Amino acid sequence: HYYMMHAHSHSVPMPTMSYVSRPEEIDIIKMLGESDAVQVYGLSGIGKTQVMLTVAGKIRNQFEIIVWIDGESFNPENLKEVKLSRMNCVVNLADKLSQMKILLLVDNLNHGVSRFYEEFRKFNKAGSKCMVTSLHKSVTKEESYNLRYVTKDVAKSILLQGEIRPTEEQTSLLINRINGYPLLL
Repeated sequence: HYYMMHAHSHSVPMPTMSYVSRPEEIDIIKMLGESDAVQVYGLSGIGKTQVMLTVAGKIRNQFEIIVWIDGESFNPENLKEVKLSRMNCVVNLADKLSQMKILLLVDNLNHGVSRFYEEFRKFNKAGSKCMVTSLHKSVTKEESYNLRYVTKDVAKSILLQGEIRPTEEQTSLLINRINGYPLLL
């Protein structure tokens, strides 16, 4: 399965076309420089997955492969049998982590994050990094990032991308009412 993994390693989902880069990406990249695993957590619809995908795109060249896992169907305590989200196969991720520098992306892992970090670190012998998205913080402050509402500038950029452009007054009203919640923008 290594050849399938490698061939598909850079085929993680792409951020949506309307995604607007956020300043938080720089903070998360810095955290990944200091820790081997970072949990990005926050409200549903706040942009966790999009931020993770954008960060992955910016640092992808530092890794041999990128692996995307759907956290909702993932057993974080068994890295020896992991179903990869973008392929129809099960791999021994523990074995791969001991041999290869992997960027591991686990989306929507809302249980067992601290246990998963233990397992990840037990097998991580080649300098792999991991990003996890979750609804709630479940690891230390040094290993987690609370993704919050977007700034007014980012909100305005998102609003002005649409086919129907709001007036300046409408834009201001929408930004103030929505209060930086990306899903509503």
